Amino acid sequence: MDLVSVAGVLVSGVGVVNDLATTFRDLRKWEERDLEVDGEWLELAKSKGLLPAAEYGWMGERRVPSAELKGTAHTVVCYNKEKRIVYKVVQGKVTDGGGRNVLVRIEG
Repeated sequence: MDLVSVAGVLVSGVGVVNDLATTFRDLRKWEERDLEVDGEWLELAKSKGLLPAAEYGWMGERRVPSAELKGTAHTVVCYNKEKRIVYKVVQGKVTDGGGRNVLVRIEG
């Protein structure tokens, strides 16, 4: 009789762990989107205090991966917790001659 009750607890325990793992995976799923802004956005965001004190600037999208590897710049992202969306702040269009620019935090 004790063996059956222990087995029942073990089986229900596995179910709880599985439910927790599934919930954790769902919580980690965020949609990624681009947030297209105009030329005024960076200065307005700084003046409104939306960006913490640091140096920010625009960098060509093709240069960002190399700059991140070098540690000289990091892509700025915005979060919408309610909708579970992560936005990369961009300026311009992919089809523009030089491509588009990405907002980065510049490291000294």
